[in-house]
Amino acid sequence: MSKNKSVGSTFDRLPCATSTRGTLFIRDLSNLTINIDRFVIVEALKEMRKHAFSPKRDKIQKFLIDNNYVITMTDKNLGLAVSERDWILRNELNLLEDERNYEELEFEVAQEVMKSKMIQMQTLARTVEDEHLFLFELGLSRFFLSNVPEDGSSFKYPQFHGIPKIHKKPTGFRPIIPCHSVVFNPAAKFVSKELKPIIKSTPSIIHGTKDLFTRLSQLRIDSKRQWYFVTGDVVAFYPNIPLDLCIEIVCSMYEEWLLNTSEENTTLAHIKPNSLENNLVKLGIFKRAIEIGNTQLITQHGSRYFRQKNGLAMGVADSPDLANLFGAHFEIKSKILDHPNVAFYGRYIDDCFAIVYAESKALALNLIKETIKFDGCVIEWAVSSSGCQFLDAFIFKESGKLHWKPFVKTGNNRERVPWVSHHPLDVKRGVYIGELSRLAVLCSTKEIYIGAIRDLNALYLMRGYPENLVMSWCKKNIQERWEKRFALRVAEHDESILVLKTRFDQVWNWFSAAELGKTVTEYWSAWYEHAEKGLYSADSSRPLIKPDPNYVHDLDDVRPELFTQILVDGETEFVPDLRKIGLLGSRWIVSRKRNTNLFDLANVWKKTVFRKLDEDIAEKGGVVPETQNVNETYHSALVEAAEQISIESDNEIILHRRSISQEREHPEFGRISKSYNR
Repeated sequence: MSKNKSVGSTFDRLPCATSTRGTLFIRDLSNLTINIDRFVIVEALKEMRKHAFSPKRDKIQKFLIDNNYVITMTDKNLGLAVSERDWILRNELNLLEDERNYEELEFEVAQEVMKSKMIQMQTLARTVEDEHLFLFELGLSRFFLSNVPEDGSSFKYPQFHGIPKIHKKPTGFRPIIPCHSVVFNPAAKFVSKELKPIIKSTPSIIHGTKDLFTRLSQLRIDSKRQWYFVTGDVVAFYPNIPLDLCIEIVCSMYEEWLLNTSEENTTLAHIKPNSLENNLVKLGIFKRAIEIGNTQLITQHGSRYFRQKNGLAMGVADSPDLANLFGAHFEIKSKILDHPNVAFYGRYIDDCFAIVYAESKALALNLIKETIKFDGCVIEWAVSSSGCQFLDAFIFKESGKLHWKPFVKTGNNRERVPWVSHHPLDVKRGVYIGELSRLAVLCSTKEIYIGAIRDLNALYLMRGYPENLVMSWCKKNIQERWEKRFALRVAEHDESILVLKTRFDQVWNWFSAAELGKTVTEYWSAWYEHAEKGLYSADSSRPLIKPDPNYVHDLDDVRPELFTQILVDGETEFVPDLRKIGLLGSRWIVSRKRNTNLFDLANVWKKTVFRKLDEDIAEKGGVVPETQNVNETYHSALVEAAEQISIESDNEIILHRRSISQEREHPEFGRISKSYNR
């Protein structure tokens, strides 16, 4: 090794350092310091190469705060948007200051409204306790009180915000009033749950992409007649719905459904869940809940408070259900599904789709336009003889036959979970297989499906996924997903599910919830069988412990029919029977919540940016991240070290520290399978 030229002659000479690889001569302390610095920098850059795609959180945070930028979601799920704070605030206030839809309230008035809501929720809970035994046993009264603040604590107000409609020119805003933690939200959730069976049974309502194309796959169009596609968009559907009329319509539909599903009254009507007597009580609870959950809606923006004057709000739990049934009322009234010239009609919330027999476009458009009308709402209609976009598909005519294929909306950047993400491997695999299922539904022929899968595979390869792994996933699942694209999963029996809640962690790759459930439930079943005969065992391998008569379990509110009789020392005892509530037949699954990610941090930074006033961010609760200053000497050493690293082999660099090596076997769904990366 060549000798280093002395830089600091005043420093004492140091002895040489010897290793198995040779002798390193260090002339002075200055050179030692430089060598150590270079070593640290080299190691730091190696670490950076390992995490090349990890976001630099401090830099992003500082950039957002320094420039008053915020990160938000966009309408139509078109990805993330970075916007100026003042622009966001200005557009949100423009929405709130529209006197046709909102009115500003003093804080004291807003407090009185929220206090009134709280009292109504408490009264509703008492009604359940006093008048409906079965709803009380289901815990509905406790649920109604779940968001009621404790004595002395303040009310939670829904925080108004808007999300940009980047697909519109100029960019619009969709108002959101999130009521998930507000005192009256349990009432809206109860209404939503009660309306689900009615919505499911309404034929004009489309329940999603799979439901739509399942229906279209069974549709037979008369090829001898001329037919057209007609689509409609209800303009600003939620805020334009007349709220009082909507509540009246929905209550009437719910009352009719309750009466049709009620059991005949007997002398023991009060102990039958669906007796007419109990259903009339439930109807009264429903009517009060729908009033509490959807009227006098208060929202907060900064230090100002507003009341929504008209329509429904996006962010209330039952708004989609009320809007769906409001539209369905007029569709049923128009008898559109019985019209001889309408081959198909359906609506997904505010988007309408029809296939119409007519001699011309104008006649097809006029037929639907004159038939479908919602009170208080404007519907913009369009007609085409060749094809149209609806939901996330393009529906078109080819050789006189109906076809459809996937459609990517303008502005959609097609984000996918990248390979370098720390998501567990089985989650990435599940996302890919889910894409296969989605595309199978969105393709009318196998040729279109194969083309869509080629595009999907290319997209995943662009996101860094190993080609062999993607192709293995594809080959194993493509045919099955096509064959089962319209299949509905039907349980062999009334199957319940027991969910083990946790977070993303590699340990779950080696864990089978089904095996755990089998081990636990088989033991419980064996215990009940032996306990009924009075047979117990102290065997350490499988102990069947005799119950302690002095032990008080937490199950002190069990209905008599849910107990079972066992023998203890020849005497009869009664214990709660888990077999009678279906727990022993439950399917056990693991639900993994994702860990904190960059978008969670972006939401925190958004609040920080909104709290910032000029240059006193620290005084207002914000945080200015400290960044390391890099001087010119350090920068030069960094560049030199980078050049040294660039000649090293990339084979030793692992980009994804949480992923298992491609040279090893990897776990999938709780079992070990062969690696697909080789």
